[in-house]
Order: sequence, then structure tokens, then C-alpha cells
Amino acid sequence: MKPDFALNFTDTSIALLHRTAKGWLKIGETPFDASDLEDALDYMRKTALGLSPGGFTTKLVIPASQILYTEVDISGGDDARTAQEITNALVSRTPYRPDEIVWDWLRGEGRTARVAAVARETLAEAEAFATTHKFSPVAFVAIPDESEFDGEPWFGETADARNFLADGEEIERDSAAILLIDEARAARRRAKAARQAEIEAASQSESHPEAEAESTGAAAAEQDWSATGAPATAEAELPLAAQPAAESLPEEPKAFPSVEEAPEVAFGGAPAAAADAAAPPAAAVSTAAREAQAELPLHSDKGFDEPAPFVRAAAPAPASPPVAQAPGRASRSQKSRRLAV
Repeated sequence: MKPDFALNFTDTSIALLHRTAKGWLKIGETPFDASDLEDALDYMRKTALGLSPGGFTTKLVIPASQILYTEVDISGGDDARTAQEITNALVSRTPYRPDEIVWDWLRGEGRTARVAAVARETLAEAEAFATTHKFSPVAFVAIPDESEFDGEPWFGETADARNFLADGEEIERDSAAILLIDEARAARRRAKAARQAEIEAASQSESHPEAEAESTGAAAAEQDWSATGAPATAEAELPLAAQPAAESLPEEPKAFPSVEEAPEVAFGGAPAAAADAAAPPAAAVSTAAREAQAELPLHSDKGFDEPAPFVRAAAPAPASPPVAQAPGRASRSQKSRRLAV
């Protein structure tokens, strides 16, 4: 079974998507800071029931800001060894223990793995939000850029998925990431334009032999003129007296220096040579950028101190006495500070 609905979380809004024969269709959307958020979510749920009166299930699309996309070097061994290598890499790059991270992966170029990882507590928060508003969540996924991950990252079933499934029913994951119908149409238009450009390029290449034949015939004619001693160009037939004597004209003084003679001006007060010397080599910059990217936290832009959007949208809970934490376990904000040190 594949869920026919999806709750697409972003940093600012939540949208309800419906699977159709032509792709995914957005049937409702509301910002998290809407004054009538509860009513908007209730309306979206009733819309889903109108399309599926017998009940519906959803998969939850985790925001991109809550996911770490990265590459991990692997030895190329079996799946168990690869899983251990990926786990070790994620633990070294995040403040989470292995059991606090959920990840999906696929093989990259060479001996690398392309990984999508998310904190387990983020999944729990998303499930709690969807369950509270009666959207029957059964699975977690994401919508990555093509450059980050190929296909749909799968983070498994929700904790209460069995409550919304029939006995013996299993969830089937999608191989392709969610693509809205409007986006699919735009992609088809781009593909059609690319094919048309290829056809035109091929047509032009087919006409090139005729141009080459004309060029070859002109060259042969020029050789025949040379062989018979006839002038090759009309310019050669002009008498020397008819040609302008440029050497006899006086040279006029230059009012401005030419482009070649103009001195280089270095904006900002620093000479161009000094700026070039101070700039690091491009290879060093690229290496430094890759190293920095590899250390991104799971909350790549927002950081661990920024809660997920569905947490910010939830109503504040009543005050309760502080709960003692087990030794060695840190909260999300504590992990953020520890990561920043």
C-alpha cells in the first residue's frame, strides 16, 4: 500500500498533497503563523475525507532544513559493513548517538555513499503534530534536490502506523520523490525544448557538408587562378598608384592613451597584483568548502537551537516541574551549544 496523501512541511507552511494518476496535486496549504491554523488544518482534513470517504493515510515530508545530506566514504564491503561506516561518520559529524539518528542512503560515485539523515526526535515531533490533527501518518520521507539525493529518502514507518493500517498491510515506498503536477509539466516543457534544440542542432550539422563543398570549390578555383598566373583577388589587379600611400600621411598626436597603454586601476585601494597574491588558490578554497560542508549539522541552516516548524506551531504546553535528565544525555538546545563550541 502507498499512501495517497502527504503532509508537506516547510519552514513556513504546511500543505496537503494528493496522489493522482498524473502526479501529486496540492489541495490545501496554510502558513504556520496563520491565526486560524486549527480551522485551516481541519478544512484540509475534511477535503481529504471528501476525496477518500473510507479513510486515508499520509506520509510526512520532513523539511529540508531538518535533514543532513552528505557523502560518506565507504570501503565497498557488504551492507552491514557499509551501515556501520555510515553510522560512524554521522556520529562524528553530529552531536547525536547512533540510536538518535535515522538515515537512508544510496551508492554514489566510486566508493562513496550519498546519505540523508534526520534526528529521530524530529520525526517524533512531526508524527505528534500530524496525529493531533488526525492526518493518520504512516511514514516519513523528504523531497531532496536532485544534486543531493536520487529518489525519495525513506525514514521508515511512524511509531503508530499499525493503528492506521489493515491487518497484514505493508507500506510500499516510492522510488521517485514527490513531484507536483505543475512542476512535472514544467519539467516536460524543458525536456521538449531540449529535444527541439537537439533536432535543430542535428539539422544544422547535416547542412554543413554543403557549406564545406562550397568552400572546397572556392579553394580549388583560387589554386587554378594561381596556376595560370592570373590574379587571385581583385585587389591584386589595382595598380600601385591607386593604393593609398599611408606612409606619407603625418602622424597625428594621440589625445588619450590607448587601451593597451592605460594603467590598470585597482578598486578598493589595493594594487591588482597584491590582490592576486593575497587570494588563496582556487583548489584551496574548494577543499575548504567541501570540508565545511561535511560538518553541517542535521539542521543545516537553522541549527539545533531552532525547533522544527511543526514544534513552533504547536500550542504551548502547561508548565510542569523540570524532569531530571539521565547523566550524559543532553537536550536539543544543549547539543546546539556543544556543537558550536
